[in-house]
Amino acid sequence: MVLFNPTEERRALARRVVSRNQPWRGRNDLWFTSDPLLGAPHRGKVAFLFPGLESTFAPQMDDVIECLTPCGQFRNILDSTAPVDAIGRHSLQVIYVGKLLNAALNRMGIHADAVAGHSIGEWTAMMAAGAFSDAGADALLNSFNPDEICVPPVSFGAVGASADAVGKMLASHLGVVLSHDNGPRQSVVCGPLPAVQRLLEQLRDHGISGQVLPFRSGFHTPMLAPYLSSFREATSIIPMLPPRIPLWSGTLADPFPATAPEMHQLFIRHLLEPVRFRPLVKRLHETGVRVFMQVGTGQLSALVGQILRGHPHLAIAANSPRRSGLQQLLRVAAAMWVEGRTVDPRCLQ
Repeated sequence: MVLFNPTEERRALARRVVSRNQPWRGRNDLWFTSDPLLGAPHRGKVAFLFPGLESTFAPQMDDVIECLTPCGQFRNILDSTAPVDAIGRHSLQVIYVGKLLNAALNRMGIHADAVAGHSIGEWTAMMAAGAFSDAGADALLNSFNPDEICVPPVSFGAVGASADAVGKMLASHLGVVLSHDNGPRQSVVCGPLPAVQRLLEQLRDHGISGQVLPFRSGFHTPMLAPYLSSFREATSIIPMLPPRIPLWSGTLADPFPATAPEMHQLFIRHLLEPVRFRPLVKRLHETGVRVFMQVGTGQLSALVGQILRGHPHLAIAANSPRRSGLQQLLRVAAAMWVEGRTVDPRCLQ
């Protein structure tokens, strides 16, 4: 059992939890289980999930950067104040946060048995898995001028309903397509702003919530196809390598193909086809993944909780807007230790 900031009230809660032999995963800063997901007999696996773009972006990284790079080499790169509607800069920030947190987790002895990403997070997952060499990853990031990325003038709309429910309504809204199957109660559509707004109004009439997201890109839809030249050019000159860690595709909801030409092809497909996060998480769970680590900020861990409700799992974020970066990593270490993994958070002190 691990308990942070032990007040009398929390100690009393911990005693009740232990006396009932009740698994407790994080609420009130308490972790306990007598049947660890990663220990015997389950021997569950750990998946790192790298987030994509979200409507809010507030990573807590200052102390993590200070710990990992005392010379501060990332301080001039990370800028959480960059507007989320600046798609190029926002994307780079998300990727750099993922890379730093992956390094911090590895330093603590927390390693992934599988990696995957949500939207642009799939690029970070490819880097973490070694599908790009370090030089190749740097070349890919440096090949994009974040202020000159050209994307179609279309908008995303987040919907509080499943992709199946939303899909039944798309036929009457020409130009709007599904871009993300996120969970049982969340999907995303994309299209010209007036068409997206009309769909959201119709959904609200049926009691379904929705909102236009603050960034535009057309990623994961056929509408991006005329704008792919820069992406094709960048990836054509960067070798893709067999991943060192099992790498899963959000397009296929299956592992990446084995050959470099197939990986290049999937890289482009990923930009044009919907993100299938819900079936991806289900497939990972079917293969034995029990701990889903959100390596970044955002809502992926909450989506995992919705998708796997009623099934044994732990979904936890490696970064949280509620506390400093190192404080959240200490809670990650606590959760992993309780679930049966050996960790060493002292290396971050």
